[in-house]
Amino acid sequence: MGNTASDYGPRGTITEMRPSEIRFSHDTISCFFQDGYSMEETLRMVLNGSIPVSRIPPLVVMHYRRSWYVVRGNSRLYLYQLLERNGKLQNVKVLQQNFDNDVFKRRFTSRNNGRSIRLRGDRNMKHRLNETIGDNSGIYFRTYCTRNFT
Repeated sequence: MGNTASDYGPRGTITEMRPSEIRFSHDTISCFFQDGYSMEETLRMVLNGSIPVSRIPPLVVMHYRRSWYVVRGNSRLYLYQLLERNGKLQNVKVLQQNFDNDVFKRRFTSRNNGRSIRLRGDRNMKHRLNETIGDNSGIYFRTYCTRNFT
């Protein structure tokens, strides 16, 4: 579900932030993490305690134009914001790095300044995530399906 903080290049400061204080750098994210687990499976494991949030690698964030943006960990941020919105967590570990224009330009694909993100890969994932956590508000997140995974 991610790399260790030392895999992210230049060092930064490890601290904690509320997920709602962080904006997305991507326009879309996959419904699946790189390790093959779906967002739904990962959310269930976090909720039942088999994956403590403290064991998940920190988000890597950069400050740009008065806002914090995640440059590594958009999918994790999506889940963290869902958990925060539903009172399941307050803060997460982040690695705050100095702004690097080259890194930021490569990572930034958001069309709305990181305020929301679209899910791709499973048209029903957003609904299942909201059911899993017991949230039906649908605030902030839209689902975008490009293909179905089996």
